[in-house]
Amino acid sequence: MESELEYKLFKCPFCYMKYKTITGLKEHIGKSHSNGIITCPICKYMFTSYLSFQKHLHFSNDELHQNLLYLFKKGQHKFL
Repeated sequence: MESELEYKLFKCPFCYMKYKTITGLKEHIGKSHSNGIITCPICKYMFTSYLSFQKHLHFSNDELHQNLLYLFKKGQHKFL
């Protein structure tokens, strides 16, 4: 029997929560971390939307941001 954490693949980059679907993760971020502001865990830059945060990761040229973007797309955020 799989444990609860084995099937939750999408880890929140801001806390310990994990979700079975990317939709669940996006809803969690919007409800729990937005408060109007989402902070990049790497550079601490603040965003008013999840989409803006994703664009920030996509257009940042440094390796740390690109690694987070890659892990975000794969649903693996274990280093955060």
